[in-house]
Order: sequence, then C-alpha cells, then structure tokens
Amino acid sequence: MFKDKKRGVTPFEDIVKAGTPLCELGQYQALPIDYEHSSYIPLPLLPPSLVGDDIGARISTFAMTNIVPFEPAVATLWKRAIAKASTYLSTSCLSVSKAPEIYILSGTTVNDAKVNVIGNGVTVPDMIWMSACCIQSDTVSSFAIFVYNTYDQTPSLVTVSAMQELLKVEFSKGAQSVAPDFRLYPGEDDRCHQMASKVSFPI
Repeated sequence: MFKDKKRGVTPFEDIVKAGTPLCELGQYQALPIDYEHSSYIPLPLLPPSLVGDDIGARISTFAMTNIVPFEPAVATLWKRAIAKASTYLSTSCLSVSKAPEIYILSGTTVNDAKVNVIGNGVTVPDMIWMSACCIQSDTVSSFAIFVYNTYDQTPSLVTVSAMQELLKVEFSKGAQSVAPDFRLYPGEDDRCHQMASKVSFPI
C-alpha cells in the first residue's frame, strides 16, 4: 500500500495500473509479490502502534521498506510482544503529565554465511530486534526485545546494554568478522544503558 496525497492510501496494483512513475520498481526494494508462495509473513519492522497517534506516521509503517519477512510462528509471538511493549509505553511512559521523550530503534541481523532469500532477492533476517528508551525529566526507563527468526524461537526481553552486546556479536559474524563499536543510545549521559533504567514486563 502506498500513501497518495490526494487519494489517501492506494493499493499497489492501482498505482501500477495508473502508470504512476516508479523508480526501478522492485529492483531495490521488496514488493508484495515477493512474499507470494513463500512461507514467510510480511510484518512492519517498526510497528504502527509505536509511532504515535498521527495517522500519516502510522500509514507510513506499512511501506514495503519497513516490512520484514517473519516466520509464521515467530510473527504471532512477536506481535504479542510488541503489543505488551506498546501497552507498557502507553501506561507507564505516555500517561505521565509531562510529555516524555521516547526513542525507539529497530532492526534485523543477517548471517552472511547462510543467507536465506525469498522472491526477487528479499533477504530473510536471522534476528529481529527493537529497543525503547523513555526519558521524562530525571526518570529514565528502557528495554529491548529480540527474537531469532526460526520456528522454535520466542521473543526475549533484555536490557539495552545486553541488546547492544548481542548486536555486536551478531554483526561480527559478517564477512569482516570484526565486532563494530557503537552505542544504541549515545546521548543523555548514557542513561538509557544504565541498569537503573531497566524495566521488566511479561511478553
């Protein structure tokens, strides 16, 4: 689905029929047809429930550039975990009287040694992750969720620091085999990484 300024949300097929100028359609990003005849379910990497109440922002999460191939069983568990995360943020962070700042990161990792591809070159990720940090004045809370994208895996809730170290390990499995040096949340005096900011809720 694509967002059109005049018509609102337009199905992909209608855009093709209308002859709308397209930039090398399907060459550099996934298309709905890439998921046909595969065993994977397309889900937003950044879920619409976590981008606020703006309808435009929510619609934008359904762009194919934000869609990731999920193993069906993992997709069900991931949606449940994200719903719990959204509930936590809305009740424990967004409900406060003073407007908080919420920073959300999400992404995937791929093992270069065993790349799984569907459709016209769409890579299936090995791991899917998301982290959040809520800052309101002197109060900071943070968490991260990750799951390996295979049938027998379930999402795990960890600290931001643990997520960062896990990502370094995953990225070091690439061609260079060197763990990159980065911080998920480098600002705010590193408060998002501190153990005192850790929160826990059932997922």
